Amino acid sequence: MGSVIVCGFYTEDYRRWLVPLVASLDRLGQAHDFVLADKAGQMWETNTMAKARHILAAVDRHPEEVIVWLDVDCIVHGDLSPLADIRSDVAFRMHSKFRRHHKGARFRAQSGTMVFRPTAEARQFVENWKVASERAPYGEIDQSSQVVAMAESIGTTFVPLPLIYCVNPDEKGRVPEVIVQHDSAAVSFPKASGWRRYVGRLIRRRAA
Repeated sequence: MGSVIVCGFYTEDYRRWLVPLVASLDRLGQAHDFVLADKAGQMWETNTMAKARHILAAVDRHPEEVIVWLDVDCIVHGDLSPLADIRSDVAFRMHSKFRRHHKGARFRAQSGTMVFRPTAEARQFVENWKVASERAPYGEIDQSSQVVAMAESIGTTFVPLPLIYCVNPDEKGRVPEVIVQHDSAAVSFPKASGWRRYVGRLIRRRAA
C-alpha cells in the first residue's frame, strides 16, 4: 500500500471541531495538513463553495501524494492507508435511488471525505469543480457544483467511496467498523432562505 496525507481547511469558527480530529489522526500516526482560512462570505453556502479552491491548493502542496480530504467535523477511528490504492482518479460517497413520484433516478455526491490520486485527471476535476462553484447560482452548495464538475471532467475516473470512510451523523451506531465518523457542524450555522436565494439569483442575472 502507498501512503496518504489527510488535508482540509477550516475557518476560525470551526477550530473546535479541528482539535479532536487532529488528536485522532495523531493517535493513528497519520500525516495531515489543515489550513486556516478566512471566511469566503457571511452565508454558510458561500463558504462551502470555497472547498474546491482549497483542494486545488492542497494538490499543489502535495503533488506526489494521495490526498484524503476531510471536512473537519469528523473523527478518524482507523487506518486510512487502504485509500492509497483506490482504482480511480477520485473517490467519494455517492447516493442514487429511484424517485418516488417521478420518472428517473436521483444522484447525489458527498464531499465530507474525498480521495484524490496524483493524476492530471484528478486535477482536471478539481479545476472544473472550482469553476463550477464560481459560476453556481446563489444559494447552491459545494455538492451541487461537485456533480456538475463530474459531468464536465471527460477522462476522469470516479469510484464510490466505501461507506465506512464517510459515515453520516444519522448513521452513527448503525455501521460496523467505522473508519471516519462525520458530525453535523453545519446545523449550527444559518442557511440561505428560499426568498434570499431567489433575490440573490435575480440580482446575479441582472448583473450578468
